[in-house]
Amino acid sequence: MDIAAALEALRPELAKIYTRQIENAFKAAVEDHGPSLKGVYNSPRHARTFRALVAPCLTYSDNSPSAIATLNDAKVAAAAAHYAEAASQQWKDKIEGKLGELENVEIKKFGGCNFLIKGWRAGKAVAIDQNVIVKASTKGLLFNQFPARIYVDSKFTSERAYHAMFA
Repeated sequence: MDIAAALEALRPELAKIYTRQIENAFKAAVEDHGPSLKGVYNSPRHARTFRALVAPCLTYSDNSPSAIATLNDAKVAAAAAHYAEAASQQWKDKIEGKLGELENVEIKKFGGCNFLIKGWRAGKAVAIDQNVIVKASTKGLLFNQFPARIYVDSKFTSERAYHAMFA
């Protein structure tokens, strides 16, 4: 299995994480602004995240200013699927940028988004202890960070040394 196929299998988990982010942001906004979300777009706490993450996934009871907002499950599912696809592609690009192409790839999950990715390159066992961290920018947009540690034949190897080894 190659990296792309292994990461594609993780998309459902990434979609779950994104869905929870939407649900939690919506719940917090409703707690602070009520079911009509009055004033949420001017809220220092919620406006950016709400606009970028939650608003595209809402349905309103009517067109009045006091309309009740609810999460639309189909919109949430579509947004989560889009996010999971984009995140897995970003992760693939990051891993391949760090490690190059590996053969016989295995991904072992440790919890949340902490993974040990193992494979082979030029007869050497290669592993990367990889985290995927979901963060929000100051504009409320979610993005990923990918901190990692690389091991060759079970020994920690800096990214620079790794690239020199396979140059």
